[in-house]
Amino acid sequence: MWRLLKRRHWLVGAIAALLTPIGIGSAATGYDWPTFATSPPISKVFSVRQHFTWLERQYDPPVSLDLLVGEPSFYSSPETAVTSLISADSRRDFNWWIRAWDAKSAADLKRKYQGSSRDSLVRSWSARVPSTGQIVLVRWLLSGKYVIFTFHVTDPSHARSGEEAIAIQHGPNGWRATTALDGDPMMIHLFDGHEVLERIIR
Repeated sequence: MWRLLKRRHWLVGAIAALLTPIGIGSAATGYDWPTFATSPPISKVFSVRQHFTWLERQYDPPVSLDLLVGEPSFYSSPETAVTSLISADSRRDFNWWIRAWDAKSAADLKRKYQGSSRDSLVRSWSARVPSTGQIVLVRWLLSGKYVIFTFHVTDPSHARSGEEAIAIQHGPNGWRATTALDGDPMMIHLFDGHEVLERIIR
């Protein structure tokens, strides 16, 4: 008799699972039907709102950077840091480029770019930052401890790239570029015009 009841209970549970809409209130195990009697289900939502705030200034007029021929002795300002990083791009100097990042970012980038991937990265700079092009700062943003610069590249034919962004932060060795905001929602949506983004998590 117990075996029969268990089998009937299993069949009822299996049929109920098939009839239940997939993805609505399902548990992590995939079993979304209670064993014992319950009240009718009530749909509920818990919402978390995150605000990414910043102060923004437009360069008026936009600033054309004077690129450096050598690394600065001290990174005394956010502007020095962003100029050094982009100058290293234009000089195709990987070691200088690495030193323009904070310690954690530099270590991560060294691991990421080794051998052929490093060579490929340096070659990509030729297209991204032409040696005879101009780097034009467009916006200055302050978000928490980060200073963020947006810029575009203008080549000798006056063709202009899309706007890009670099985050800078202060550390033991002065100001340095950082990858800490890679994947940050603010940075991802900085150029698409969205001010509010809603996502259903589950």
